[in-house]
Parts: sequence; structure tokens; C-alpha cells
Amino acid sequence: MRGPAGERCVIVDWDRPLTKDLAVRLRSASCESKERPGWMVAREISRTIIPLSESNLKGEEGEIGQ
Repeated sequence: MRGPAGERCVIVDWDRPLTKDLAVRLRSASCESKERPGWMVAREISRTIIPLSESNLKGEEGEIGQ
């Protein structure tokens, strides 16, 4: 995607377990830096609580909360 100034950005979803049933999903954008060519600058877009069953941590459910 493109950022507000037309720079190239990559969107990333990071899921982290909170409890045995819930996870926090952090969505961030990593965009090209105008100040430092070749560098990427990350910024948080959103933070939401989701059911663990909807997260990308499904393979780790048995280990969460232990």
C-alpha cells in the first residue's frame, strides 16, 4: 500500500496472547523513511482484543495460559 505521502508501506498484524481465550492484535505500518533512504519507519495503526480462535496463534493454543 502507499502511505499519505505516497511512500511504500507494508502492513503487518502481530497477535500476542493475553489469556487462554483472548489475544491482542497490533496492526502496524512499516513505511519508507524520507529522512533516511533505505530505512523503514514503523507506526501503530490499531490495537484490538480478539478471540484467540481468530488469531494467527492457533497452533500455540495449548501452551497459552500455562
